[in-house]
Amino acid sequence: MTDAQLLAVEATAKDRKRIYEANKEAEVGQEVTCPFCGKKFVKRYSRQAFCSSKGKGNCKDRYWNQANSKRRARASWYGNAGNRRAEYDWKNEIF
Repeated sequence: MTDAQLLAVEATAKDRKRIYEANKEAEVGQEVTCPFCGKKFVKRYSRQAFCSSKGKGNCKDRYWNQANSKRRARASWYGNAGNRRAEYDWKNEIF
């Protein structure tokens, strides 16, 4: 991990939220810091707040999976689904 990534991991939830809000307020073309990984990037469009928002493991999804308790539980559930499928009783599930 780079120094910036280590700093981002150590940041508290309030710090991450503050960085996210500052990124949303920043002008296009300004250099901002990703609230999840700590990487510096130039804001390319007005709604951009993260360094990546597409593809597997992008910072936007990873940030919101940690920031929201329901998404955090769902991400945890799907993260180790292979181990759980053998243990889960699908017959008792109500859809």
